Amino acid sequence: MDEFVDDVSEHQATHPPPSLIPRLHAVSVRKLPHTNPLLLRGLPSSDACAETTYKDLHNLLTQCLFGDGVAADYLLCHLVSSVYIRDEVECRGQFCLNLSNIPAEVLPGYTRSLYELLELLLPASHYLPMTLDNMNTLQFAPKKDYKTNKLTSGILQLAPHTHLVLDETRLEAGKLESAGVEAVKHVAHLIKAQRLKYDFQFYQLDFNTDVPVLVLSEGKSMLPSNCYLPIVPDLDAIKLIDETIKAGRHYVAPKLDGMRRFLTCARVRPFDMKTLDPTVVQDDFVRMRTENSAVTMDDLHALFVLARLLGLSRGRTALHRDDWERAKALEGERRNRMELFSKRKSEP
Repeated sequence: MDEFVDDVSEHQATHPPPSLIPRLHAVSVRKLPHTNPLLLRGLPSSDACAETTYKDLHNLLTQCLFGDGVAADYLLCHLVSSVYIRDEVECRGQFCLNLSNIPAEVLPGYTRSLYELLELLLPASHYLPMTLDNMNTLQFAPKKDYKTNKLTSGILQLAPHTHLVLDETRLEAGKLESAGVEAVKHVAHLIKAQRLKYDFQFYQLDFNTDVPVLVLSEGKSMLPSNCYLPIVPDLDAIKLIDETIKAGRHYVAPKLDGMRRFLTCARVRPFDMKTLDPTVVQDDFVRMRTENSAVTMDDLHALFVLARLLGLSRGRTALHRDDWERAKALEGERRNRMELFSKRKSEP
C-alpha cells in the first residue's frame, strides 16, 4: 500500500494537473521571430512612415531623458538590439546600456515612470528594483529541486527579447549575503555572454538567452555593460520631468501601434553590413590606433554594432556611411562624458 501511495505521489509530482500547469494543445505550430501581435501576418516590405516614426520616438525619449538627445540615441539603439551572431566563445549584437547620473531629486519615482513608458512600446519587458532584499532573497537562476524532481524557475529565466530593466538606484547601503553575491554573478554573466546558468546543484549548465538589459543608476553601475553613458540633464527638464513623462504618454497614445511595429521590425529585419566601403573602416581604425594605442579590435566591433543599431533605428536595411559617422561621433561624445564624470568624481 505504501509503495502504491509513493508511486501516486511521484506521478503527481512529475505530472501536475492542468489546474496547476495549464496545457496548450496545438494542431499546427509556426514559430515567429517576435512576439508582437501587430505583425502576425509578417514583416512589411517597406515602411513609408519609418523616418517620421523614428523622429517621434527620438523626440519622446529625448524629452523623457531630461532633454539629452545623445542618451535618446543610445536608448533607441538598445530598444532594437538583439544577438545576431553567436558561437561557442562569444556573441555579437547584445547592447546592455547603463544610463547613469540620474538626478537624485527625481528618485525613486522617475525610474519606475520611465520603465512604464518603455513598457508601452515593447511587447515584453520586466522591471527589477535592485533592493538589498530582492538581491538577497529572490532566486535569479533556475535551480533543480531533487525532492520534487522539478526545475524551479528564476527571475532571469525570461522569454527571448524580453527587455530587462534593472533599477540600481534602489540599492541601499547594507550587506549583500552570499545569495546576493550569486545573484550579481548571474546577472553579470547574462549581460556579458547572453547565457544563463541553470543550477543542477552538482553542476551548472549554460543556456543561451537574448535578453536586452538596461541598467539605471546614479553612478556607474557595479554590473558590466556594453555601453556606459552618463546622462547630461537640462536643469529645467529636471523640474518638469513628471509632467513631461505624463505628456509623453498622451503624445504616444495615438501613435503606439506604429511605434510598436517599427521597433519590432527594426529588431528582426535582415541588415546588410557589407555595404560600407572597407577602406573607410580601415582608415578610421588606423587613425583610432594612432590617436590611442589602447584601441583594440573589440572596440572596432563595438563601433560596428553601434553603427548597425543606428541604421536599424532609422528603419534601414543596410549600413550607410552616415550611420558609421554618427556612431563615431556618439562614441566620441560618450568618451568625453566618461572622462568628465571621472574627473568630477576624483575631485575633493
